[in-house]
Amino acid sequence: MTLLQKKKQVQFQARLAEGTIKGRATLASASPSGLLRAEADLSQINLDQLDAIKANARFTLSGSLKGQMTHDGDRAPTGVTSGLLTVSELRIALKAPFFGITELVMDQTDAEFSVSGQNLRLKALAFDGPMVEGKITGTIELKHPFEQSRLNLTGNAKPRPELFARLQETIPQGIVNTRTLGTRGLTFRVRGSIGSPDVSMR
Repeated sequence: MTLLQKKKQVQFQARLAEGTIKGRATLASASPSGLLRAEADLSQINLDQLDAIKANARFTLSGSLKGQMTHDGDRAPTGVTSGLLTVSELRIALKAPFFGITELVMDQTDAEFSVSGQNLRLKALAFDGPMVEGKITGTIELKHPFEQSRLNLTGNAKPRPELFARLQETIPQGIVNTRTLGTRGLTFRVRGSIGSPDVSMR
């Protein structure tokens, strides 16, 4: 019997947050976990229905999530998961205002990432909306509970005219160069944990 004959393909489907997950998995008896590769398509998943997001005390998220995810190899720590996810009409409501901002709306947000062991690498998180556009990259060290996961992210956000005018009135003088904020944007760094992030600007 050849290795190809020992492989088995299965399909799966599940409901999540009023959306669906459809996928395919290739199994092999020679693999310790029996798993060689799994692929999943996500569609119309409502962010505000996910328990991990509902539990956040700092902000609420809403929007429709879709995308693809692939897992190669065995289970963690040897397997690698990668994906490209898109959120349409993302709405971020802050429970505590940030420089007078309580809500941000994004027309589209795209995230390309990979997970190996306990490390999540955010290759690019690009966001674009009527108030701001920008990009974030970096890594997240995953921990349990999820709120304790450690952040090491950098990014740049360029405000649109309406938000730019509001920031000029609310940002204390000397923190950022408001003369270049509308053209070069705001470069920032995020450290700390998901439950208690530490944001600095430069």
